[in-house]
Amino acid sequence: MKPLRELFSLLFQICLMRQGPHAIPAYTVLTLLLAVAYLFLNMSERLLLTNSSFLFSLSASLTNALILAAFPISLLWVKGKLDRYRQLLSALFGQELLLGLIALLPLAALLQQNTDEKTLSPPLISFLLILSCWSISIKGFILNRTLEVSALTGFFLGFTLTASLWFGEVLHSMTYVKP
Repeated sequence: MKPLRELFSLLFQICLMRQGPHAIPAYTVLTLLLAVAYLFLNMSERLLLTNSSFLFSLSASLTNALILAAFPISLLWVKGKLDRYRQLLSALFGQELLLGLIALLPLAALLQQNTDEKTLSPPLISFLLILSCWSISIKGFILNRTLEVSALTGFFLGFTLTASLWFGEVLHSMTYVKP
């Protein structure tokens, strides 16, 4: 239990931008565990909040995971830093997992409403917007530290990665055929 607490503490330090992804051990098993946890949480959120099918939730979560894994590898290859891929991927999956858990609490409260139409209240919209901006900033920080680029370049890359994830969501929703 102690290693798990230390891992979440480290991920939280990364989310606060106090530690870089270099602090995460470069273990393939750790990266895979974080990826599986991310997939499970992402899929669970979709199933709970959107009333979508299991196959849609699974394929959308896999699409997100593939974008999250594929986007940075080309950047690392160009910079000649492929040896940092596992740490970068662990940091990205870990921050998505941690922020997803933080977002799940208010979204679960939304599910407790007894109304048929579940609308987002202005405070919840503000909270999710702040969380999205924080996520972009963290991604930028992680890419900045891993690629050794300027903070502005890292932020731009973080925004581009987030936009790629959002575009993947839209594209997946438009092209998914119900079985």
